[in-house]
Amino acid sequence: AWEDANYRLADNTASPGTVLSSIVRSLTSKIEGPEGCKKCARHWRRVLLTTPVPVSPTLDEARHWLVAAHNETREKLKPTPFADVAAKFNWTLSHE
Repeated sequence: AWEDANYRLADNTASPGTVLSSIVRSLTSKIEGPEGCKKCARHWRRVLLTTPVPVSPTLDEARHWLVAAHNETREKLKPTPFADVAAKFNWTLSHE
């Protein structure tokens, strides 16, 4: 699910907020669905409360939010650096 989400933000989309919202809905549905995990769903909801999805993010802001949310959900695992994710998915980064 996370890889698919990262690929969806690999394109230089004109509406990153729409794409990010769609990603969050898909992840939430998967986590809370029949094959999901109740503990994971509670944790995911806490992440969404403490780190709300940005309303109108730039593409870079959407990518940073997704990586930060992913790292937050990886309990007891070392965070994945943003640069590693960007390189893996061939993200072209703006220099704002």
